Amino acid sequence: MLIIFSVYGCSDYYEYSYYNNDSEYHRLGGPSYINKSGSKWYKNGNLHREDGPAEENRNGFKSFYWLNGAYYNKQRYLEIIRFGAFV
Repeated sequence: MLIIFSVYGCSDYYEYSYYNNDSEYHRLGGPSYINKSGSKWYKNGNLHREDGPAEENRNGFKSFYWLNGAYYNKQRYLEIIRFGAFV
């Protein structure tokens, strides 16, 4: 797997992005997209994270839970993770 990493930055704004061979957001073990307002975890172009929210605001105020591109509320997400009911 080839990971392409791009950085754009200045004093008021910054952005980090990780991609796979197909130019999709992708990174294992960390967020694929990071900017001043928060981060997003992707796996092969789909929002996905198995150990917490795939979208997080920098201040932690809002978090969104995704598995393989499907959104779940926190309660349902925790049930799925607990029983390993996702592919």
